[in-house]
Amino acid sequence: MNFQDKKRLANCYASALYECAQKQKKLYIVQEQLEILQGIIENEPDLMTIFESPLSNFEQRQLFVDQIARDFDPVMTAFLGVLNTRMRLWLIPEITEAFISEDDERNNRLKVTLTTADQVDKYILEDIEGILQQYLEKELIITHEIDAGIISGFVIRAGDLLIDGSARIKLTNLTNNLMRHGRDEIQSGRDFISN
Repeated sequence: MNFQDKKRLANCYASALYECAQKQKKLYIVQEQLEILQGIIENEPDLMTIFESPLSNFEQRQLFVDQIARDFDPVMTAFLGVLNTRMRLWLIPEITEAFISEDDERNNRLKVTLTTADQVDKYILEDIEGILQQYLEKELIITHEIDAGIISGFVIRAGDLLIDGSARIKLTNLTNNLMRHGRDEIQSGRDFISN
């Protein structure tokens, strides 16, 4: 299954779970339990191997599901039962991501990553957040990362939006322009000589 198909399938399951959890007023509980499940899978890679293996049967997978989800909400245990029946437990990480994304979208939230070369004063971060909130018209969940490789400036990633004001990109663009200009000059010199 390719990446797009996997994502599409995960989105379908996440939407169905979201609708069910919303009707039962259990969105927070279900999201929390999905995140717990995600953490268990990340810490126990063998579990994903069992979930992915066509050699493991329903009963074997159900033993693990029962063990992991014994204190989970009935909405979540029923959902895991559906995933097990359809041999889709291996989609849990993608379903978790899609569920959280759907919740963010429905609640007008957007995850933003701000990357700077050095630590930034909290007042500057607040100013940047205010400007971005006005521009994007969403509640922002900002993660600040430090990457000395950008040299100076900043890079902002918000959904499909990328604002790159780093010195690294400016130097890369300058280098590319000089290289292109140099090739053009060399070619025009050749043209002049051949005439």
